[in-house]
Amino acid sequence: MPAMDFVELGPDPALMEDAAALLTRTFKGMGKDAWPTIESAREELAECVAAPNIAVGLLVEGRLGGWIGARPMYEIGRAHV
Repeated sequence: MPAMDFVELGPDPALMEDAAALLTRTFKGMGKDAWPTIESAREELAECVAAPNIAVGLLVEGRLGGWIGARPMYEIGRAHV
């Protein structure tokens, strides 16, 4: 089984660039709004790592194999009735 590790994307500029390239390459041809340029993918990544959001990458044998971003959608600690 290959060596795998989860890492936070934000602190590492090289991983951020790899994640942007992966985003552009993966969604190429899926629509005009699907990060058609590396610049649009970089902007998306910057938003994904800005607090309170988080972005986590999966390293496979030391190379970025994929990533996921999470954004809060609910206020914690407040009950909704």
